[in-house]
Amino acid sequence: MNRFFSAITLGTVLCSGLFAASKPTICGTTRGRLPEELALHSHALRLHKRAQLRGAPAVPLPADADAGHIAVLHDSGDLVIRQKPFNLDQRTITFQPAADFRSYTYKLSGPSFDGAAAQNGVPLPNPADDGALPFKIPFEFPLFGDFYNEAYADSDGNIQFAFSTSGGDRSLGQFLSGARRIAPLMTDLDPSAGGSITVFADADHVVISWANVPEYDEYGWGRVQNFQVRLYAGGRIEFAYDGVALENAVVGIAFGGGVQGEVVDFIEDPPGAPSQAIAEVFTDSDRVDMIAVARRFYQTHDDAYDYLMVYNNMGVPALDAIAYELPVRTTGQGYGDDPLDIGDQYGSAKRLQAVINLGPISQYPTDPDAHVWGRGPTKDTPVSIMAHEAGHRFLAYVSVPDPDNQDYLPMLGFQRAHWAFTYDSEASLLEGNKIQDNGEGQSPRFITTDNVQVYSPLDQYLMGFRAPSDVPPTFVITSPSIGTSYRVPQAGVGINGGRRDITVEDVIAVAGPRIPDYTTAQRRFRFAIIMLVPAGLQPSTVELAKVDSFRQRFEQFYHRASSENGWADTTLARGVDLSLAPAAGVVAGGSVTATISIQAAAGTDLIFHPSAPSRGIGVPETVIIRAGKTRAWFQVCGFSAGVYDLVVRPAADGYETAYARVQVTDSSQTLQLQILSGDRQAVVEGQALEPVVIRVTDANQLSYAGLKLVAFTGNGAVTPQCAVTDRSGTVRFHWAPAAAGEVLTVRLENGGTVEVNTGPPAGAVTMGGG
Repeated sequence: MNRFFSAITLGTVLCSGLFAASKPTICGTTRGRLPEELALHSHALRLHKRAQLRGAPAVPLPADADAGHIAVLHDSGDLVIRQKPFNLDQRTITFQPAADFRSYTYKLSGPSFDGAAAQNGVPLPNPADDGALPFKIPFEFPLFGDFYNEAYADSDGNIQFAFSTSGGDRSLGQFLSGARRIAPLMTDLDPSAGGSITVFADADHVVISWANVPEYDEYGWGRVQNFQVRLYAGGRIEFAYDGVALENAVVGIAFGGGVQGEVVDFIEDPPGAPSQAIAEVFTDSDRVDMIAVARRFYQTHDDAYDYLMVYNNMGVPALDAIAYELPVRTTGQGYGDDPLDIGDQYGSAKRLQAVINLGPISQYPTDPDAHVWGRGPTKDTPVSIMAHEAGHRFLAYVSVPDPDNQDYLPMLGFQRAHWAFTYDSEASLLEGNKIQDNGEGQSPRFITTDNVQVYSPLDQYLMGFRAPSDVPPTFVITSPSIGTSYRVPQAGVGINGGRRDITVEDVIAVAGPRIPDYTTAQRRFRFAIIMLVPAGLQPSTVELAKVDSFRQRFEQFYHRASSENGWADTTLARGVDLSLAPAAGVVAGGSVTATISIQAAAGTDLIFHPSAPSRGIGVPETVIIRAGKTRAWFQVCGFSAGVYDLVVRPAADGYETAYARVQVTDSSQTLQLQILSGDRQAVVEGQALEPVVIRVTDANQLSYAGLKLVAFTGNGAVTPQCAVTDRSGTVRFHWAPAAAGEVLTVRLENGGTVEVNTGPPAGAVTMGGG
């Protein structure tokens, strides 16, 4: 996955009002936060089940209820993951590999710190804070099925088996998503301030020791930590601790690359089956289990929201950040993110796109337009933070690379999920700055003038709100004269350096075109605002009024910040599923069947009024879902080419208004036939092939239902010979070729054709069309 979290980070503010140049306390948007959330949620579920098996009394759940348009959920120990202090000092953890070295079991034993190896080991030269130094392994060390003669000792208490920079959030997400890693104590350490990292090696084992290495402390010398990891030629791994006292750390072994891990309690009995990644998380603070919150929410609410936004009144922080976002479904293309669909884990059958943890309500001022303390020199307000996190559904994950270093992405800053301080983001809500260029020969050449105001034109292109032609060029400062890695946006900062102009065409060349584009991309989003409270207690009227003021102001802010191209609806309502939403296609002169569905039958008839402001499509004036039923159908006729809004309004209160964008194409000749599965199958006598699945789509990947496809083959058989595309624009053919080399030809009526071949799997999607 490319990304997994969006967070507004908590910066350190100096008394002068300037952002501290030293390392701030930050956590937030990381591309590995999603695997962390999934792993910790699974661990929390195991703990609840274990407690039930041990006979712990079940805690009755108080009735959740809505307060106006705010959903109030009660935590009875199932929605918050509690803090856990480090408890492994003077202990040893042994990881034993399976025969193939691809998975491991573990056991815990008493102290075994090898002081002689720590003292006699060779110190790694000049260890830096947030650095990693290579060392040799005098044998082939097996790890997860591969063998290594070299690794990197990280200043932050772990061994990496591919070089990567240290620093960041030292979270379980980073542990799982980064390089392959062995972490006896992954935390923020600073060997540049004292102590040493030593390596002792002989023929059958290597001992890497962190001896008297202090925790990072911005204002002094942190507490010293003593621990080591021992790697054996047979693949055994041992962690030993001899004086460790800290609050936050990750301990374990990780396959890397986002492979989800088994979160455990090392002092408890290990799970029976070996695991590819094993970890324990130690933390000094509680955290909200966002997956558990979402699943509880859907017990009493319809799957009718694109986003869930969660506050709490229990003082539970959003990790070390003010807020963060977790992706649930990402289906678009061309904005730097990979496709994802894990909605079932959150309890959402089809709609939810992201969940947002906004942290404790107490961290925000009462005025929705007032400055949020902790954001330093930025202009962030409670509602701009809501908009920032909502924007992370699409932003900021794409950058043109540096021409001299393809791994350096100059447009991206903190955790590659925000615009860089030195990028002229035109005061984007996703950081960066509005930057004035005073011209060559001037000093400073550049000065930051504004920040945190709007979704910029490029933001809106990536969100699907603007055409490429509506995005003016921007620029990035090259070789800046100041360090900006962890810097939050700030006006009035002078910078010298060069300039590299960036156009939207440059971005498209890197990420590909935005699909769906501005013509059919979703522009209306529904947000559910949730307040998490302790079991048996209700939020105060003051707290509810505060959240409700944020809710209402956010709707206005989102619309303005998107140049009135996007809409946010924060009301709680019963869901109305419009089958054409968020967009669908129809051929001019033809029609498509639309379905309106509700999730629970009503006791009376429900009347809906479809409408199309333009005359490019035709719809009936009224559609009725009969009492006791959950759906009704109506026809949408395409009259002339173009993209048109379809609005379905309920006559009764309490149901949402549904929206869709309908693309009317002037001819089926412009459509594409896409083979989703069944191409290049091997022909084996007596063995049936998997069905051939064909989809009819257009350049925006919209579905076209109700179109006829005809199939032809050689001496074999195909059924059916004629099929009509379903709601998703697909048809299935069962093909029985007479021999290898036979071809199945599928033709769209009045359109193009595509050929399905036999043979070894080709591995690539085949496209066809007229």
